[in-house]
Amino acid sequence: MNGERGAAMLWLLFIVALLLILGTSLLYLARSELAVSGHLINATRAQYAAEAGIKLAVTHLGQSFPELGEEGWLYEHADEPVFAVRAEKKDYRTLLITSVGYAGGLAQKAEVLAVYRPLGRQVLVAGDIAAGALVAEGHVAAREVLFTAGASSIDGDLRAEWVEAAGGAAFAVSGHICPDWPQRETDVDFSGLMLQAAREDWEEPPPSADGGYIITGPAAGTLFAPGDTVIALQEAADCFLVVDGDLTVNGWAPGSRMAALAAGDVILPPAAAWEGSLFLYAAGKILRSGEDMLSFDGCLVACEMDVSKLHVRYCDEAALAYLKLLPKELFRLGATFDLEWTDPEPRR
Repeated sequence: MNGERGAAMLWLLFIVALLLILGTSLLYLARSELAVSGHLINATRAQYAAEAGIKLAVTHLGQSFPELGEEGWLYEHADEPVFAVRAEKKDYRTLLITSVGYAGGLAQKAEVLAVYRPLGRQVLVAGDIAAGALVAEGHVAAREVLFTAGASSIDGDLRAEWVEAAGGAAFAVSGHICPDWPQRETDVDFSGLMLQAAREDWEEPPPSADGGYIITGPAAGTLFAPGDTVIALQEAADCFLVVDGDLTVNGWAPGSRMAALAAGDVILPPAAAWEGSLFLYAAGKILRSGEDMLSFDGCLVACEMDVSKLHVRYCDEAALAYLKLLPKELFRLGATFDLEWTDPEPRR
């Protein structure tokens, strides 16, 4: 009997020992799991903090990129989320943005190549747009858009408070139709541009027979025309042009690159297919009519537009070439960056 009790006691002690060992192991595992979970949580928080730094840099530098020097830009954020972000120029349009986020004693890095888009891929920007048979490869932004005739297509977003198709017109949008037109001030200070032209002795285009000015090419550098001007290029031009009057574009030479701002209206030709890059700003209207399609690469900005049979592909090469000369007001139209993450799977 005593032997049976001894055996039972031994089994009980053995079971208790096993339970103690198991409990200790489970506690150790739980502690390890908590430590790993805490590490992962802090790593994720640090990653998000780093990406918050990228977002801040993109938002801030979209407006100030033209003034960014070779020394780059550095910012440290001491409150949650904690990060330090730095941007440095790789070339005339590309930044390398590096951000390090911190959480729970851990650090995570996020890095992107950011390609500057001074107009945010907006191919047409105006207060009011009337368009017939429009083909826009890029975003269109306006307070009011009226499609007047034919079939129009927008390969991008349509950003407008009011949109209507009249007279059997139709339109298709590949992106979003956004009803919230962002109110933006686009008026350019032409008096300041004229003073700059006089101070820096910008070249004046040759006079035309009708009393205005004409540019036939080749033209290069900065030009100021104190009256109505006609562009009728016979040779390639690469220039920045300010016109105190109306600007009429009658001819274009392949490979040209031009940024032109007119204090009056801009009149586009009946038909053509251009190679190159053209940025146009009109303090008045941009006008275009004709039976055949006008096709080119560039961006158009005006208070009003009345255009038909127009095919514009977003291209900001002309704007980027003369970034230092373009008025700052234009960069409030939605300047941004195209981002290429060095980490193929950022935790955004």
